[in-house]
Amino acid sequence: MGMFEFDRLRCEATLPDEAANSLEFQTKDLERRLDTYTISKEGRLTGPAGDIAYHGYLNFYAADVSGRWYEYRAKFTDGRLVHIEKSSRDSRGYPAAIAEEAPDTEKVCARAEIVKHYHGHEVRAFIPAGLWEEHPFPWRFTVRTPTGELHRFTGIPNQCQSARSALGRGWWRAKWLADGSFGDRYR
Repeated sequence: MGMFEFDRLRCEATLPDEAANSLEFQTKDLERRLDTYTISKEGRLTGPAGDIAYHGYLNFYAADVSGRWYEYRAKFTDGRLVHIEKSSRDSRGYPAAIAEEAPDTEKVCARAEIVKHYHGHEVRAFIPAGLWEEHPFPWRFTVRTPTGELHRFTGIPNQCQSARSALGRGWWRAKWLADGSFGDRYR
């Protein structure tokens, strides 16, 4: 995994929304080195080193100039594109992958949730509603400080396979917030 947050993706294959065909997308499902990848009209995924024999789901997203959000999930089998579908959305219309970061609400509808208190901070581990059932790392977590400041840890590096793992990571984030070293670790 690279030190950056995402890679760029161009999609020459037909998308469910015609208006999105000209957009440059981002994905966090590849190397995350700010490289540019392409899904060709022929259904191949290519990158800086040529064709990639990708197998599985590739999530990608973009917003147009008006702010309209597009999020898709491409399924590849043995290096070939099977189909591209719109990513599922939660009941408020937010993409499932970012539903926990929706600006108009602090509490997310969750399929499962556990709340613990560590170092004076509230740690909440949860599985977001709308996340597909087969997701290998469904658990996310947040940490609320005693002053009410909410820290969301929902990106790919913080997705966890179990509630125990999410609470363990939350314990460390709460410790770093409590002892003042959090800013040294997250700049």
